[in-house]
Order: sequence, then structure tokens, then C-alpha cells
Amino acid sequence: METFGASGVSLLVADLSGRALIRLGHGASDVDARTQGRETAERVPLTGTSHGAALASQRVVVDDGAEGARVFAPVTIAGRPSACST
Repeated sequence: METFGASGVSLLVADLSGRALIRLGHGASDVDARTQGRETAERVPLTGTSHGAALASQRVVVDDGAEGARVFAPVTIAGRPSACST
């Protein structure tokens, strides 16, 4: 994170339906997420989102906002697409 000056990084894994990503995390979350101890799993829809655009195009998508830029970079592991956002 320090190398890129990122304030946070998330790894999102494609769910089996192909219609959403699952953001895996640790600790308390202010969103509606499944939890097991400190582990969290938040469902993130793909349709009409930057997450979905990055995954479908397999290209980096950058959203500039008031709090800074968000970068969505597709990652393929063992032939299965995922997406990572910072």
C-alpha cells in the first residue's frame, strides 16, 4: 500500500454465479457482510459498476472522486478472474 500511496486495498473474488464479487476482509465492517470471527465477506454486484467493467474488459478502470482515485485492476489466478480495488 505504501508504494502506491493507497489508503486501503481490497481483494474481490468472483462468486460462482458470475453476477457478483465477494470482498474478503478482517475486522469490524460498517456494511452488511457475512462474518465469522474477524473475517468478513461482502457481496459486491457487478452490473453497472466499475468492478464489473474492470472484470469484463480485463482492463484497469480508474474512478476519480472527492476522496481520491479508486483503481480497479482485474487479476486472473489459475484461469479464474477476480478483481482488486484500492
